[in-house]
Amino acid sequence: VRHQLKLQRLTNNLKEANERLTLLAMLDPLTGAHNRRHFLEIMENELPRMKRHKHPLSLIIMDIDNFKNINDTYGHDIGDLVIIEIIRISTSMLRQNDVLGRMGGEEFTILLPETTLEEAHLIANRLCSEIAQASVQTPDSAITFTVSCGLGKMEEDDVKPEQTIKRADIALYQAKRNGRNRVVAFDNKS
Repeated sequence: VRHQLKLQRLTNNLKEANERLTLLAMLDPLTGAHNRRHFLEIMENELPRMKRHKHPLSLIIMDIDNFKNINDTYGHDIGDLVIIEIIRISTSMLRQNDVLGRMGGEEFTILLPETTLEEAHLIANRLCSEIAQASVQTPDSAITFTVSCGLGKMEEDDVKPEQTIKRADIALYQAKRNGRNRVVAFDNKS
């Protein structure tokens, strides 16, 4: 009986350790948002489901404006606090089925199932506004920061997440070129 109890305890410990490892493999350690690999897996599963049911799917790519300047001026620890605050704000504003991912550095993606491009535009504008009102305390003062957002929507012929992401990325660069702290939706006419 003692042997069985010990074996059961070891089995439970192994199961818990495996669950922790699985989470670590899916989440960004700084923010708890989905990491790039896991975000792309989720998106790869969502695309066919949305297409099959003929539901809209939109994507926001959000990038912190002048983030290098924040890190260079205040240090990477303050830069990390800015990232954490942006994730906190974004998470509080998103719906349960929306998926937030950290693609790397200061770039984030938000997958919006059941959301038209027009609805995504409203969400992104609210995010920009809320983030612009936030601040992070440095040793000397509070600093503010902004984000730029590019929007893309799933098209009928999209078979890979990268196709939708590419359109949102093009829109993001347009937002940056247009002065930052703004939202631009991909326009396939331009």
